Amino acid sequence: MALVITGKSTCKICNKVMTEDDTLIMFPPFVANLKDPVYFFNDEAFHDACFQTHPLANRALALRELFEAATANRLCHISQKPVSAPEGGIFIPLITSDENEELYKFDFMCFDRNNISNWNEREYFIETMNRFKAEDKWRDRPGYEFFDRFLKNLNEPVIRFGSHLTQAKEIQPGFSSG
Repeated sequence: MALVITGKSTCKICNKVMTEDDTLIMFPPFVANLKDPVYFFNDEAFHDACFQTHPLANRALALRELFEAATANRLCHISQKPVSAPEGGIFIPLITSDENEELYKFDFMCFDRNNISNWNEREYFIETMNRFKAEDKWRDRPGYEFFDRFLKNLNEPVIRFGSHLTQAKEIQPGFSSG
């Protein structure tokens, strides 16, 4: 959730300082795409009165509710079982708030890493993500490279060692694996 320091933090809409007496609307970091109009609300706090005037207020609240439900349940899209540990899961944040985009149906999906290779729409998702980026509908936060790291996670096989998960790594010629 957004971090607010009363007396110092400002509302992104009116740019006035937030005080202890203000009623605030806060959002978690739930949007990965800087080009999406809902990114305006990502990890931010607003005066309630200011927020209510924003044309995307209702849409942002509805998407926040979907995000909160998905992260509270953490059910694997494939097995419908809870993903027990955060490192054992892959979560798709909000990629697009546009219901007409092909990727919209994938927003807020969660997967157990052990099941990702069984996802029958994985290749379609990856192709559609790459096309989305090629059509200039995606922008990462500078230095974060979410897009590339996320697709790499979807493509790398996972190996279990006891109770730990690890990404498979290719051994380079001339280097020892141990």
